[in-house]
Amino acid sequence: MKFDGSFGGWLKQRRKALDLTQQELADQVGYSVITIRKIEGDVVRPSKQIAERLAEVLAIAPDDQANFKAFGRRAPHTLPVLPMEVESARPVHSLPFQLTQFIGREAELAHIAHNLTDQQCRLLTLVGIGGVGKTRLAVQAAAQAANDFAQGVCFVSLASVATPDLLPSAIGSALNLFFYGPEDPKLQIANYLREKNLLLVLDNFEHLSAGAGMLAEFLAHAPQLKVFVTSRERLNLLGEWGLPIEGLPIPDEKNRDEIGSYAAVQLFMQGAQRAQPRFSLSQHAESVVEICQLVEGLPLAIELATSWLRAIPCNQIAEQIKRNMRILAAPLRNMPERHQSMHAVFDHSWALLSEPDRDVLLSLSVFQGGFDVGAADQVA
Repeated sequence: MKFDGSFGGWLKQRRKALDLTQQELADQVGYSVITIRKIEGDVVRPSKQIAERLAEVLAIAPDDQANFKAFGRRAPHTLPVLPMEVESARPVHSLPFQLTQFIGREAELAHIAHNLTDQQCRLLTLVGIGGVGKTRLAVQAAAQAANDFAQGVCFVSLASVATPDLLPSAIGSALNLFFYGPEDPKLQIANYLREKNLLLVLDNFEHLSAGAGMLAEFLAHAPQLKVFVTSRERLNLLGEWGLPIEGLPIPDEKNRDEIGSYAAVQLFMQGAQRAQPRFSLSQHAESVVEICQLVEGLPLAIELATSWLRAIPCNQIAEQIKRNMRILAAPLRNMPERHQSMHAVFDHSWALLSEPDRDVLLSLSVFQGGFDVGAADQVA
C-alpha cells in the first residue's frame, strides 16, 4: 500500500473508500469526531495510540502497518501531536436524576468509594434482594466518584433488556456508540473503551447473568475501565468484588430514645411527611418502629407502607402488615411494576429461578427460622 501526500488527505480518502462517515470512524477508533476532523484537516498529528487504532480500523495489512504509523508520525513538525489523554476525554455523566433525598448508607458509601479507588478492584457488584435499594445506592456512589474518572460515569439500565443478546445494544446506546459494518458489536464496544478511564454502571443485571462474560472481555481490553454492577446475585466472574446490601439500620428495644437517628426511621419520616405534612414522629414512635422492624428496614417496603398514611393511621398499617404483607403495595406511576408491591418483588425474583431451585426452596420453606446444611440435606 502506498502512503504519500498529506496524512490527513490520505486518511479522508481511505475513510470514504471504506464508506465510513467521520462520526463512524471516530466511534470505531474510540475518539471524538473532532479528533478525526483535526487529523483529516492536517491540524494535528495523530498520537501513537490513535495511529495504532486507525491501522486496525482501516484494515491496514500487517506488513504495511509500520509504514502507515510512520507516515502518520511524519507529518510536518509544525503540527502539534494530539495528546491522547486530552482529546480522548469525552466525559459522560448519564446518572438518572433522583426525586427524593438520599438517606443513610454511610458505611456502604465509604466501602464503595474505597473499592472504586482501589486499582485491584475492576469489577464491583452490589448484591441484595429486590427493594433493598441497590440502584439508589449505586447512583449515589457513582455520583460521588464521577470526578475520579476522566471520561466520567455511564449508567446503563438493564431492567427492560430481555436477553443477554441485547446487552451490546443497551450498553452501546448508553455510550452513544453507533454500530456499523460486520464487526462484532461487543468488539466495537471493547475497542471504544480501550483507552477510556470510565466508570460503567450496569443496573439490574440478575436476569442477564449468562452474558456476564462480556464484561470480562471489556475489562481485558480496557485497563482503565471499572464496572459497577447491581444484581440480586453475584456474576461469578474471576476478579469480581461483591458487597452484600441489606436493609437500613432499625432501632431495637434498647435504643427507643434515639429512634430518629436510624436511617430506616428517617426514610419512613421522609415518606410520611409527603403523605401527611404534619406527621409527628413523637406521636407515632411505637408504630413507626414496629413497621420498620416488621419489614426489616427494607427501603421499598418502608416507602410502600408510608403511602398508606393518606388512608389509614400508622398503628393500623402495622397491624395490617402483621396479618398480611399484601398491604405493602402502591400503584405509583413512576415506579417499575416489579416494585409496586412486595409480592411483585417476590414474583419477579421467583421467575428468575430454575425449576430445580424452586423445588428446593419450596422444600426449605418448612423451616421457620435458620437451618444448617444437615437439616437442609434431609428435607430437600
